[in-house]
Amino acid sequence: MSDRDRLLRLRVRIDDEPGELSTLSTTLADRGANVRHVRHDRGVGDPRVGGA
Repeated sequence: MSDRDRLLRLRVRIDDEPGELSTLSTTLADRGANVRHVRHDRGVGDPRVGGA
């Protein structure tokens, strides 16, 4: 993100399709961000069919 240590928590909803998480992590990496933790939880909220 920058030369300063920063922590940002994001909550995103992506399609449950092969490559979707890779696309998201590539987008973050292209902007200089690192992914430190991933939590995958299908039981939260009311996801649409095919969503994760």
